[in-house]
Amino acid sequence: MSWFKKFRQKPPASNVFNAYAFGRFSDAFKTPEKYDIWDESIGLFDEGKRFSAYRRFFEYLKNEGGKNVFVTSDQGALQFEIIQGSKSIRGTITSKNIFIQALMASEEEYPDELLLDLLTENYNLKFCKYTLNKKQLLLVSHSLVQVTSPYKLYYTLKEIALTADKKDDLIYSKFGLMNPSSKKMQPRERKLVSYQFITDLLRKVLTIKDVGPIDTKKYPSALRYLLLAAAYKVDFLIKPEGLLMDYLEKIDRLAFSGQSNDPNTINEEILNVFDLILQIPKERMMEELYVTDATFGFNPVIRSAQIRDTIFSELPTLDWYVEQEAFHYAEAIVDFIVGYLLFNFSVPPPCKALFLLYYRIRDPEYFKNIGMVDVSFNISKKFPATVKKEIKKILKQYENSFPYAKAPIELLEYENRPLFYKRYLEMIAEINFTPR
Repeated sequence: MSWFKKFRQKPPASNVFNAYAFGRFSDAFKTPEKYDIWDESIGLFDEGKRFSAYRRFFEYLKNEGGKNVFVTSDQGALQFEIIQGSKSIRGTITSKNIFIQALMASEEEYPDELLLDLLTENYNLKFCKYTLNKKQLLLVSHSLVQVTSPYKLYYTLKEIALTADKKDDLIYSKFGLMNPSSKKMQPRERKLVSYQFITDLLRKVLTIKDVGPIDTKKYPSALRYLLLAAAYKVDFLIKPEGLLMDYLEKIDRLAFSGQSNDPNTINEEILNVFDLILQIPKERMMEELYVTDATFGFNPVIRSAQIRDTIFSELPTLDWYVEQEAFHYAEAIVDFIVGYLLFNFSVPPPCKALFLLYYRIRDPEYFKNIGMVDVSFNISKKFPATVKKEIKKILKQYENSFPYAKAPIELLEYENRPLFYKRYLEMIAEINFTPR
């Protein structure tokens, strides 16, 4: 097994309740078959069979469904296209050279502020650079085949893909340039449900803040839990792009930047971002609710011990809010923990599926409204049996790749929802998500 296999992790053969469709994309979890393909690619490259090596490399990059990588041959060269969000990264491999580019914009003139910003960013990029080719603003890379192993090609493509996908919406919204990307729009009915979910959730948080039993000026951490829980939930369930995604990431940065020592000031800044989101025109927001494929993820992998530490570092706070009968805040703490882990890390696939189950229990109406058939979690007498069945089903799906993932279901308690949510996370904290 190569060091590259050890660096990355192995996933299950299939997903549970379409967990792949939610949350931030991760390429940290490949099947054993994919790792075999990777080894073949390395072996072929070392043997000097460059084209064959690259063909296997692109096969390795294909994600579930295989709609993110396309390769063709043309006159002794390989032509390829890689999808990362709303961007298309295209390249040509000849017998001697590899040319890669991502089209960022095509304009008659570009603002000086933008060009200066990109020139500064070029200094920090390792494998690619921004360049102007007549009217086209491009992100490009050129390398020699002889020295571009699959390792180097992987990191080159990753830098181009993540940089292009992150930067494009920002320069379009800030500088008013036309976006050359192609998007696969969701059905309007789905976008309407998502828009309503976002606005209702944010307004509910603002209502709780104003009428709840907690003085959020005296206890600013209570409000922080509410705000971040809502932002992370939108990110995971809706998967927004563009301006809305940028606002959610800004909320996360504000919460943990440490730029202000006054927690109330930080909360006010986050509330201002909430207001900006609610001010986005309905049609504009729905334009950013589109379907994307991806090839590379950017969140770091998190291990079982780190998941456990995160859960137990925050969860004890819940008890005080329950004692104050501030149940919305108690539940927001659990929402926050789940959302924080999903927003900032690539969690193991069975863990992600169990977190998705948590959201299915918390927000069943949302899943019903987007047309995803689900079991009922609203029948109190059947609730314990239903939950246990779903947990066992999830872990059964992942038992080949995660054989140590055993859930201590006996920890669960069902007296009330805050207690159940607390015990549910304690159960997850005790699961060993180490892959085979």
